[in-house]
Amino acid sequence: MNHALIRRAMLSLALLTGLLLAAPASAEIAVGDKPTIKLTALDGEVVTNASLAGRIVGVVFWSTDDNFMFAGPTIDDRPILRLNGEYGLLGAKFVTISADKNPAEIRSALKQQKVTLTVVCDGKGIDGPTIKPWGVERIPYSFVLDPDGKVVWAGHPNAIESAIVKAMGATPPKLDKAVWTDLALEQVKEAKRNLTEQKTANAAVYDYRESLRRLSLVKPDVLADPKVMKEAVVLLPFFNSQREPDRLALTTIIQAYPEAAKALEAVRKARAVAASQAASRPAELTPEQKRAAAGRVKLDAAEAAEKRGDRIGAYKGYKQVAEKFAGTDEAQVAAAHVKALEADEKFMASYKLSEAESEAKSLLSMARGYRAAGKDELATQTFTQVIAKFPWTEWATEAQAGLERK
Repeated sequence: MNHALIRRAMLSLALLTGLLLAAPASAEIAVGDKPTIKLTALDGEVVTNASLAGRIVGVVFWSTDDNFMFAGPTIDDRPILRLNGEYGLLGAKFVTISADKNPAEIRSALKQQKVTLTVVCDGKGIDGPTIKPWGVERIPYSFVLDPDGKVVWAGHPNAIESAIVKAMGATPPKLDKAVWTDLALEQVKEAKRNLTEQKTANAAVYDYRESLRRLSLVKPDVLADPKVMKEAVVLLPFFNSQREPDRLALTTIIQAYPEAAKALEAVRKARAVAASQAASRPAELTPEQKRAAAGRVKLDAAEAAEKRGDRIGAYKGYKQVAEKFAGTDEAQVAAAHVKALEADEKFMASYKLSEAESEAKSLLSMARGYRAAGKDELATQTFTQVIAKFPWTEWATEAQAGLERK
């Protein structure tokens, strides 16, 4: 008997056994297959091959025992939620299938934590009729399907993001223009949110980088859609900032997003064309058109004031347009300008000081007028009002001097 051959055979068998035990979960559905999909989500959404057609699809199998749905309090702690929010606006769709056996508990948790995601759970576990046909043996596990419904990747959800990106590059989503328009509107709104809600603890710092990244993802032909363009116009005030830190940041950041720079320029040109067309319309305008035209004149004046450095005058003009012409496109743009200026703490401090100075000087002038007219009681009341309203200021000192000159 050849003992050397036996030892080698046993060693090979042990090595093969080890490899089999270490192998990742296998699945009956594999890369290249086109699985039949007919699922009903916990919220009643019916998911089929037809409803998913044209999208890059991520199918994720999970349970409450893993960390792919309820890992932490923020969306960044929940990978699939983050990916759904990020790539959903680019034409992807995530369908998650829970192996848990209590659908009611899952539904309650989703509602409590305000999770907006397609979640399927038949309550039968990993061997139930929903999961078993996929051949998934371990949770979590995931697949990526191309726009034609073919599986192009399978593996652990930790690696699904790179698979989604690769699939989008190889076979981009094929959606109707109306769908792309809706997705672009959400993308532009996300760009705006990053300019109005992303703040540091101590100051208003706009996340220009993320906003520009979002804007660069909007297809040029979709950007030209009137609905998308109308929403994108609201971004312009934030990219016309007069704040030195913002200008310096933009100079660097915008170089990394040339597509976003082109988009902003397209928005500016579209707005200029619209203004020119409005100016050349026949004299007979509807009341709404007249109101919009009046708002445009006021808005142009406010923007001109900001460009020449009169930010306080511009702020007052923007507020007037936002309030007086509410409901118009001009009011929407003006409101965005107002929000951008109000986020600048240094500017708001100077504005409030200017307003206080104007009011104090007006009251002092009034009090002196009363004194000159012999209305001493009214003069005393007005001087006292200045002292009470602006204590420890030079205006209060002037008012005190006025009281003493009876």
